[in-house]
Amino acid sequence: MAVNALLVLRTALQSGQGALMALGAMLLILAAGLFAASAWRRLALQRMQVHAPPALLMLATTFAVLLGSGAGIWAIVKQG
Repeated sequence: MAVNALLVLRTALQSGQGALMALGAMLLILAAGLFAASAWRRLALQRMQVHAPPALLMLATTFAVLLGSGAGIWAIVKQG
């Protein structure tokens, strides 16, 4: 996710598009959020407190990964 965010930011810097820069920044924030959620999940599993991940966490993770993947593909296509 962070690699896709950096790819989008690089494309934004080369093209000078503000909207693309905002998308790259949002992807970096989402990458940090995914890291925090996975760290929380790991600790919960180690303590055997939670057996199934919350539905909202799974939905947010799915959305973030789809957005990051789509933006990364778009940035590659735009550069080529």
